[in-house]
Amino acid sequence: MPKNIIPNRWKMLLVFLAAVLLFLTLGGAWFYRLSHRAIIDENNYILWIEPGSNMRAVTVKIGRSTEIPAWALELLGRVQGRASRIKAGEYHIPKGASAVELLDIIVAGRSIRHNFTIIEGWRIEDLLAAIRQNPYLDSADKKLSPEELLRYVSMRDYPSVEGLFLPETYAFERGLASSQLFERSHQAMMKILNTAWERRASGLPARSPYEALIVASIVEKETSVADEKPMIAGIIYRRLERGMRLQMDVTVDYARGYAAKGPITQKDLRDPNPYNTYVVRGLPPAPIALPGKDSIMAALHPMDETTLYFVARGDGTHEFSTTLREHLQAVCRYQKRCGG
Repeated sequence: MPKNIIPNRWKMLLVFLAAVLLFLTLGGAWFYRLSHRAIIDENNYILWIEPGSNMRAVTVKIGRSTEIPAWALELLGRVQGRASRIKAGEYHIPKGASAVELLDIIVAGRSIRHNFTIIEGWRIEDLLAAIRQNPYLDSADKKLSPEELLRYVSMRDYPSVEGLFLPETYAFERGLASSQLFERSHQAMMKILNTAWERRASGLPARSPYEALIVASIVEKETSVADEKPMIAGIIYRRLERGMRLQMDVTVDYARGYAAKGPITQKDLRDPNPYNTYVVRGLPPAPIALPGKDSIMAALHPMDETTLYFVARGDGTHEFSTTLREHLQAVCRYQKRCGG
């Protein structure tokens, strides 16, 4: 056997190992640069990872619009042990972000937060319309009717879904079911209402938090002036205590229906609808709008005065009167409706 066979084999092994080491060194350096160089060239790159997406699906989506092969990003995720830790959500990836930084974001779950604002004085139809038009809420339950919503979000104890949601701005992540938003705003309303009810003024004519909510909804629709809200709430309660009809135009307008247009007519005032307080004594059977916190507080802390009437001045404020004669004079002065 030649003496140089073993040394030659060692030489071949050493050459092979050197080649492997060189390959790994160069490949590692290349992969390091690839994973740390900027791959996002857009100012507002939004990545939407749907629930249930795996690492491969995410990297394929990213690879279509970024400067890194999908396989390389997937490999990086698996090498770092983060492939199984990505979180569903909508992410803003800043311009110049690297693959490592991108993985940091989607593993941390720093999802974009959107805002949805419920406006004081909205009716349920306004709220449902805004929900349907919002592109970030899940569309599965966007077509609910008010009646379906009452059953859907566990509010069966109420005669109507009207007034049961707190006007507020709610932050949420894309894909939230609208029913969850309804539930959040309903719970927020109940918390505010019940807390305020526990701290209500003594001797309040309202017999329950729900009756106070009805009063608050009327106050909300009658005025947007904070100082006037307790005054109007006081008038409502004084009329109820005296057995007077409330005769609030806003309740008649609600009775006409959401699609009604134009001014209130004499026919509307005679309509025996349970919401028509020109015909029916007492409160309407349910709220007529979504009252805000100021209106709820006014309904539970009404102004203790002697006024019984009010009329719009035309500038957003109202003239308040104690007697019918004073009220008719104010109507003549501000609305030009004078008696003969």
